[in-house]
Amino acid sequence: MVTEQIAQTKTDELNRCKDLAAPINEDQTSNGPETEPMSANQVFPQTRFEGLIHEDQNVNVTGDQSVGQVSKLLPGAGDADSYLVVRTPHFWGQNKMVPIELVDSVNPNGVQLSIGLSEFQELPKYQTDAELATEVESALWNDEVLRVTDYHEVHVRVINGVIFLNGYITGVMNQGRIENAVATVQGSLGVKFHLISDDNLILQVSEALVQIQRVEGNSVFAHVQNGVVTLSGNVISAEIRSSAEQCAANVAWVRGVINNLAAPEVDPKANDPLFVQPTIGEKIYFRDSLEGIITQVVINPKNKRVTAMIMQGQFPDEKSKSGSMSTFENLAPERLAVIPVGLIRFLTDESGFLLIDSTETSQYQIYDPTGFVVPNADWVPPYPYCTENVRFLA
Repeated sequence: MVTEQIAQTKTDELNRCKDLAAPINEDQTSNGPETEPMSANQVFPQTRFEGLIHEDQNVNVTGDQSVGQVSKLLPGAGDADSYLVVRTPHFWGQNKMVPIELVDSVNPNGVQLSIGLSEFQELPKYQTDAELATEVESALWNDEVLRVTDYHEVHVRVINGVIFLNGYITGVMNQGRIENAVATVQGSLGVKFHLISDDNLILQVSEALVQIQRVEGNSVFAHVQNGVVTLSGNVISAEIRSSAEQCAANVAWVRGVINNLAAPEVDPKANDPLFVQPTIGEKIYFRDSLEGIITQVVINPKNKRVTAMIMQGQFPDEKSKSGSMSTFENLAPERLAVIPVGLIRFLTDESGFLLIDSTETSQYQIYDPTGFVVPNADWVPPYPYCTENVRFLA
């Protein structure tokens, strides 16, 4: 049973990362045709309309009344139906999504639908990915409970009409609220949820700690917020303190462990780095304005916390570390550097700032791949990272 659960968790993680890596159509902001539109053969394979429907064909409802022209061919998500996007006359103000099963025939006059005008007008409107994402976020914000609980922890992304929701929620009750909110949004080709509930996670963490809790003298309390586990209480030794941290970190979908357990001769705050999760692709600025891009993060597998960022940029070497680099003269070629998270002064989802100048090369190191290893294939990285984003110290 444990093996099955681990295998399923890894599958979920792979699916999430596969979804995030899916190619996005260039048509994000307009209802016009894509640069390389899909053919009817691609969208409607093995149907009676294969090769017959194409862009700019007239679309008619019953009574041979024209309602517009085909502007797009959209594949459904998974087993979902495929769709036509019909560009309607301007006075209707919106394009419509027509499921393929409503197509009755294709003839020289165009695409004939099996519905009348009133039914056509009731069909969902077509929206671009950007418009869908905005509407989903608005729907979540309009729920008064979600607004003060999970709104900021749910990441919304729309890829080719499919809505992806990733992140952490406080409980299963909010899962229902999120599903209801998203259901009000028209024009999507499907919804995929990758949401982890804190109340389920705390049960798993508590179960993982039960053996430690049974030892006389140990009193361990666990709290989970947005996937981050905080341990508090007292244990009888530094070894047990470390073991408790490892047990909590081994629970799949834990984002990281903050260990505040008291133990003999242990300072819980000593050498404890800042808990941060820098975004892959984020720009990080040195104090002298030199910037780098985060390509990967270094994680301590014992607590799943990020200890350093691997950044790409034109970092100076030892010979050029003296003097200001603000003029960007004598910059080295592009290369990777390892920046400890303890050097972060300020961090947002889009950018971050460091406490040092780029010339203070003694504070960080140029990346040497021999000093790092790739995580094992069965290791589940903490959200929001995927396995390829992570390195361990060798």
